[in-house]
Amino acid sequence: MFNRFPKTRLPKWLKQINLLKGLKKDLGNLKKCFLLAKRERITTRYFKTHSVFKLHLGSNKTVLDGWLCSDLVPKSKQSIFLDVTCKFPFPDQVFDYVYAEHLIEHLDLEQGFFMLQECFRVLKKNGRMRIATPDLDVIVRLYTGRKKNFGDEYIKWSINNFSDKKLSYDPVIVINTLFHHWGHRFLYDYNFIKKCLEKCGFASIERFSYGQSNDIHLQNIEKHHENVGSLEMVKFEALIVEAVKP
Repeated sequence: MFNRFPKTRLPKWLKQINLLKGLKKDLGNLKKCFLLAKRERITTRYFKTHSVFKLHLGSNKTVLDGWLCSDLVPKSKQSIFLDVTCKFPFPDQVFDYVYAEHLIEHLDLEQGFFMLQECFRVLKKNGRMRIATPDLDVIVRLYTGRKKNFGDEYIKWSINNFSDKKLSYDPVIVINTLFHHWGHRFLYDYNFIKKCLEKCGFASIERFSYGQSNDIHLQNIEKHHENVGSLEMVKFEALIVEAVKP
């Protein structure tokens, strides 16, 4: 019989593109399976070999002794894959501590709030969370206090290290860099992050200096200065907050 609708043959180049797309998808699925298997293995071993359970979110290259380190893209063999914009792969009330260093500013407000809710969920009663992030109050004062040379050394350091075009040592450049570089999406000051934590159910919210804490498990765990090369400048910009799950 006469075939009114003969099969359409795909051009050779289109077949190749489809093949590459399929291969890329298969490789992506394979990588995810590997990351999930690795997470299961490391997590199981961690809970078997520790008595105090501590979760580090957004660990990057950092490996904190005694912590279960995690990141969206793990950069250490000892870290696990964890996407903080999705439900954490842990049961309720399992961790004594949760720590997030220079992570929440890479999430939009809704995602950041979801992460805080998940941290609250996986913490035990009286469990403690610590957050380190750039302080919006300090960043804004670079501009409002420019006539008094507020943060002058920080402005020079930031522009020298992170600006492609050194037009001048102007806080406008630094502020725009902090808002738009490195995937930053939402910056906090102390009062606003306190409100967010309280909405999630946290209490006993306190601010601390870089590396300082009343809890020995949370002392000297900040490592961001190792990534950017200046302890003094990171201390200047840092907002460090701790909160307790009642």
